[in-house]
Amino acid sequence: MIREFFPLAPNQKPESDIATRLRLKGLREILEVVGEARFFRAIELATFNSRNRFDCSVMKVREFAGLSTAPPRSPAVVAWEQVIQVFLDHVRTDGDGNYRLEDKVRMVNGLAAITKPPEVREASLRALRSIGGWAAIAEAWPEYIGQRLREFEKLYEP
Repeated sequence: MIREFFPLAPNQKPESDIATRLRLKGLREILEVVGEARFFRAIELATFNSRNRFDCSVMKVREFAGLSTAPPRSPAVVAWEQVIQVFLDHVRTDGDGNYRLEDKVRMVNGLAAITKPPEVREASLRALRSIGGWAAIAEAWPEYIGQRLREFEKLYEP
């Protein structure tokens, strides 16, 4: 069936058995998530909406089945996003220029709403300290924040 739905272009070499098994695994995962009717509808749409019959891929089938095609985010990136959100909402400087966590205070209908800083995981704090702490984020030029993320990713160990 796989070779019927996903034929090779005339100038392509045949897929290896390993490549065929990987393609089948990807299609099986889609089938298990969306069910048989939606899966075959996605195959049909992917086939009919491809530039040619050789352009149909597992990714296209995922798209037409309504599933995400974005790769999963790494744990380090998820941790970095939490660190940045905590920094934006809760990190302030004291009189001596040191960075510290504070409650977030915002006005809601004329009343002060106070939000306590969330718990930051120890692995995130360890990586953050290794790149220079809250100051490394606060004092980084916008052009260099990506570099801070890369440093954080290298040092983050969940």
